[in-house]
Amino acid sequence: MSSIKKAVGVRPARRQIKNAVDNFMAFVTDTNGNTRSIELPCLTTQIQQQNIEDLNIVHEVSIEPELDNYCHDRFDSDSDHHSLSVSSDEDDSEQSQNFEDNCQAVPNPDQDFQSQLRRWAIVENVTHKALDSLLKILSSKVSDLPRTARTLLQPQKVTPIEAICNGNFHYRGLKKGILEALLLGVKHHETQLSLKFNIDGIPLYNSSNQSCWPILGVVNEVQQHVPFVIAAFLGLSKPSNLSECLTPFVNDLKNICETGITFKSVLFTINASKCLFIADAPSRAFLKSTVGHTGYFGCERCTSKGKWARKVIFPDFKADLRTDESFSNRLQEQHHSRSSDHATPLERIGIGMISQIPIDPMHLVYTGVTKGSSNYG
Repeated sequence: MSSIKKAVGVRPARRQIKNAVDNFMAFVTDTNGNTRSIELPCLTTQIQQQNIEDLNIVHEVSIEPELDNYCHDRFDSDSDHHSLSVSSDEDDSEQSQNFEDNCQAVPNPDQDFQSQLRRWAIVENVTHKALDSLLKILSSKVSDLPRTARTLLQPQKVTPIEAICNGNFHYRGLKKGILEALLLGVKHHETQLSLKFNIDGIPLYNSSNQSCWPILGVVNEVQQHVPFVIAAFLGLSKPSNLSECLTPFVNDLKNICETGITFKSVLFTINASKCLFIADAPSRAFLKSTVGHTGYFGCERCTSKGKWARKVIFPDFKADLRTDESFSNRLQEQHHSRSSDHATPLERIGIGMISQIPIDPMHLVYTGVTKGSSNYG
């Protein structure tokens, strides 16, 4: 190919090629001034075919002679362009030193080639399109090299996972989720926020007992109610120790309620008494450390004792109602599980175990009473 069509003049095109080659060669030159040899078959031809043809057309610019001449000056010509060898003269050493000083990204000889290439692409702000074309050339001679820029530049994420409660636990953070929610915009310039949380188990596979217990949150005062993940527990059953699993979340919520969150120079406050915890019946019993909804003392709203009529029913409509105070004082010991002699993690930060953990309508009404009534309709 002898020409390209590009939206720039001849000189800018030459400068772009010269700068790209200079920067790459300065990068692969190590700190001792030694040269590296990287086999790149037919470099000039492949670069022209894969990169230059994709440029938008305004007028033709003939650059192949300039590219060939420049590459002959910078690379050894003994190998018929089948190997790329960085020169080791004083000018190149000085240019490499200037590159290292300006970019503060000195190539580490101990790093593998992939790491050095990633650092070079980031420092030089190489476009994904250009890097894709370079990777296609390099991948034929360098083993285990990604084929796309997106794979090469992807961040190396390390997710902290803790082994607790006979499973694996990851705490992402409450503050991070709230800041992400505030990016969606706040309604009516509200500065006092209220949140809803959800804790429930999700079976992952039909052939395994493995389940995930995420802690989700949503901010009521934002424009879009998009849930965010606060923490997640993975195990063969629900967490065996409620306190150990909830302590990071409870401590985080307590600190945020005390200090607030600053977002775009605005201080947002959170009132723990206005936060709600949404969960189904088994999850509510787990959060409150009470007997299940099928137990004789399982009613969450009154102290009525159930009776067996092919299932547990609660016929006493005059029983005393439960309150946050009666729950905290353990006035009906049969309602609480044996492991709940001490206050639960939510109680320790002032969460009302009756008023702030409502009964969800999905199981109680829509798939409960409504479904039962429709069967007899």
